Amino acid sequence: MNSLLLIAILLVLSAIGYQVGRKRALAGAGGQISGLHSLPSYYGSYVALWCALPALLVIGLWLGLLRRLSCPTSLRLSSCGLQCFNLSSTLGM
Repeated sequence: MNSLLLIAILLVLSAIGYQVGRKRALAGAGGQISGLHSLPSYYGSYVALWCALPALLVIGLWLGLLRRLSCPTSLRLSSCGLQCFNLSSTLGM
């Protein structure tokens, strides 16, 4: 999968999480903002951050390791029976 597509999907899921968190906070307070400790948008932002930050961390680590583990095609070890794959081209990145 393309990393840009993954980030776009993550942003959509974070936006959905924002809306769900905001609505659940309001529903828990009986629909009245005065019954909440913070503004509903803070609850939505908290949910969106918990959706986006761990996933962005995993994507960042994955891309960092992917670049370290992939080797150029000139280093193929076909004589030993080992073959080094160019992972970035295999995964479409």
